[in-house]
Amino acid sequence: MSDPATEAASILLAARRTGRTIPVLPEYVKPGTFADGYRIQDQLLDLDGRAVALVKIGCTTAETQRIMNLDEPIAGCLPADAVHRSGAVLPVGDFHHPPLIECEFAMRLGSDLDPGRPVVSAADVIAMADAVAPALELVDGRYDHQLGIDGPSVVADNSMATAVVLGQPVALDGGFDPGRLAATTVRLTESDPDSGVGVGVDGDGSGDNVVTEGVGANVLGDPWRSFHWALGHLADRDRAVAAGTWVITGSCSGAPAAPLDRRLTARFDGLGAVSVTITAV
Repeated sequence: MSDPATEAASILLAARRTGRTIPVLPEYVKPGTFADGYRIQDQLLDLDGRAVALVKIGCTTAETQRIMNLDEPIAGCLPADAVHRSGAVLPVGDFHHPPLIECEFAMRLGSDLDPGRPVVSAADVIAMADAVAPALELVDGRYDHQLGIDGPSVVADNSMATAVVLGQPVALDGGFDPGRLAATTVRLTESDPDSGVGVGVDGDGSGDNVVTEGVGANVLGDPWRSFHWALGHLADRDRAVAAGTWVITGSCSGAPAAPLDRRLTARFDGLGAVSVTITAV
């Protein structure tokens, strides 16, 4: 008999590669605990075989943790071809569902994180990063429905990690105060992708429609706390993470459905902006 975690991972990997969804995992391989969910996720990542380029953290607000019956965030991993530059145009057919969109802070690891490496203190965690960037996560799952899935099954499905769009990195070399992220305001707007000057990452968005907005403190009180949690979580799972890997720290502005055929631009006060367009065809 095959290992249940490996069989569950194979089912989810097949759904990813074929673009199909499944109702839920079969009962005989369905994870009963979050530890079971991460065992499946680790098998999924190993079967996929691609190197991890980005780690996503989710459920970083009290409300999402209450809904998912959690007392801590969740994590997933993405390869390089799922990480896009600002201005990307992605067809909705690349997803299993029309994706949800989240505004997030991204931190880049400045050194390797070896398996089992002791986690640095919260006071020293900023030194583990060499850059920050604005980011948009496009959330999508391999189950028939985006919502109403139990927490361990969400974790098994790589915590719904699918695609991320990164803005221009800002180096942490003394010219930027990393301690300001908690107070950073974020606004996500939509505009006509064919319109010209004054919109997108180069404009102020004053004429755009507001989709959602938030502030860095919505992420565990400070996005750096999420980054700190991520490092400890990865060490506990004995997962090696290479220098240059990005960590996105969870939504600071909810998770609305991404409007199609609209330029979606998130402006992070003092940090920059990032944009994406999801096309209907």
